[in-house]
Amino acid sequence: MAVFMNAKGTTNAVYQIGKRGGKIFGGVTTPNASDISTGDIWLDKSNTATKIAIVTGDSVAWNDILTSGSTADTLPEGSTNLYYTTARANAAIDAKLATDVVIGGNLTISGTTTTINTETLNIEDNILVLNSGFTGADNTVDAGFEVNRGSETNVTLLWDESEGEWTYGSETVRAGSFIGELSGDVVGSIRPNGVQNNVTVSGNLVTTGANVIGLSTSSVSEGSNQYYTDTRARASISATGTGLTYNNSTGVISYSMPNLTVNDFALTAYNATNDVWDDDDSTFATTGRITDMINTEIANASTVVHTTGNETITGSKTISGATLTLTANSTLDVSNATVTGANSDSISEGSTNLYYSNPRARTAISVTDNSTAGNELTYNSSTGVLSWEGTAAGSPGGANTQIQFNDSGSFGGHANLTYDSASETLAVSKLNVANFTYQILSEDYGSTTETTLVTKDFGNLSVVAQGEYMHDLTDDDSPQLSANLDLNTNNITGTGDIINTGNINTQIVTATSYKDTVFTITDGASVDIDPDNGGIQVWTLGANRSPTATNFDTGAKVMLMIADGTNYSITWPSVNWVGGVAPTLPTSGYGIVELWKVGTQLYGAFAGGVA
Repeated sequence: MAVFMNAKGTTNAVYQIGKRGGKIFGGVTTPNASDISTGDIWLDKSNTATKIAIVTGDSVAWNDILTSGSTADTLPEGSTNLYYTTARANAAIDAKLATDVVIGGNLTISGTTTTINTETLNIEDNILVLNSGFTGADNTVDAGFEVNRGSETNVTLLWDESEGEWTYGSETVRAGSFIGELSGDVVGSIRPNGVQNNVTVSGNLVTTGANVIGLSTSSVSEGSNQYYTDTRARASISATGTGLTYNNSTGVISYSMPNLTVNDFALTAYNATNDVWDDDDSTFATTGRITDMINTEIANASTVVHTTGNETITGSKTISGATLTLTANSTLDVSNATVTGANSDSISEGSTNLYYSNPRARTAISVTDNSTAGNELTYNSSTGVLSWEGTAAGSPGGANTQIQFNDSGSFGGHANLTYDSASETLAVSKLNVANFTYQILSEDYGSTTETTLVTKDFGNLSVVAQGEYMHDLTDDDSPQLSANLDLNTNNITGTGDIINTGNINTQIVTATSYKDTVFTITDGASVDIDPDNGGIQVWTLGANRSPTATNFDTGAKVMLMIADGTNYSITWPSVNWVGGVAPTLPTSGYGIVELWKVGTQLYGAFAGGVA
């Protein structure tokens, strides 16, 4: 082992202890790199540190060796394992929060301010708790939400703890509906929960500039401003004056004018300006007297008549060289008067009410002879004479009329029993048959060799008795009802259609299925919704429409499938809607509307929309 020491008194700041390749250096300056090997120790007196050398090529790195009592503050920082500092930790958190962060556990923030700079905030919890740190009672702190509006005044939704109510401050609140009590001014429509609830106003209900719909004096209690009645109005009227009377029971004011003479008008105020009184001035000019004078002048004249109004002509009047013209809606009344010198020959014939003439009347009549013998009934259009050459009809005897057919017999005709020889058809309006059955040769009523029993129902044939065969019967595949069909408790079962234009009165009806008629309405400017077209009707609007419903009888009902086309609307006739409001059609698919009539009122309901 070699020890290299500096002699006392020298200025060398480095000393060495140890053999070559493993040395301990001391001093206040860094040892020479040429003398250093990896693992050498340096007692750095200047920094009060013990260091070990790491040699890499020509480079020497001295790493501190921790000794008892050493701290990180006394060690120099490397290039990778950096010391922890608050600034570095905050910077690392900020860098991490700049990207997506997922926290698997609970996050507790104990600071006084939490700032979230984000555009979208999604919170899974359905109830947000504000003022969560408060405990006990008698809270005095308001809580709520505030919206930052930049340079404009912020708005808030706050729970006012002192008032015990939610407040928006002085801001306006707009909502689709509101349930609860109202105080203060209300602007807009009030429809609590539809149209079925009441609105109670404890103060004044001011409707200035608004229309009050559905309200009349019948539903409003009378206050100090009393309602008008005839009795009240008549009682408030009085009439005074000479000759003036008033009946407050009938409300009639009467005036009895006193008798006046010319002397009563002798005052200057009644003198006509620049007028000269004649001997006849005692007769005053009134409308009636003036009319009498004009009529007298007309009556005495031979050429003067009224040109307008109603005119009664007395005396002889002559119109010479002129035409008397009556304009539209005028009437020339000659009732009880004799018109001389004029007849139908001087009046032109119109296009519809033609003059009567014998040739015209006779030509308009024709006769058809349907008698078996023929030529029994004839008509001469030249003379207008009808002639019958047949034999007189016989009269059947007995209390109950009997009818027989033979070669020479005859019987009186009756409207309920007719025979058409051309079609060989006997028509009977009312037939009562007893003790009668029939058999025919085949189901199709043709001619075969086998006899079968007919099960077809041709009427009220109830009692069975053997009789002659019936041939060439025709099965009516579309029977018509001439009266109401009463089913009592029987069933109607069938796979075909029952078509009826009258009434079907039933107690119990059992049907295997039921189909309604589906009708497509032809859109146009004028559409009448007719339930006779079908119980289901499809309508595609081509424009805004105003349909009518003139053919709805009481009990009639129809379901409409309406497509509004391109956002068109319908103005309905007078319909009492379920809910009180006409439906708004959906913008796609069909809107289902049902209409029905009870008495004189048409009702309607909106079932909703369907694709």
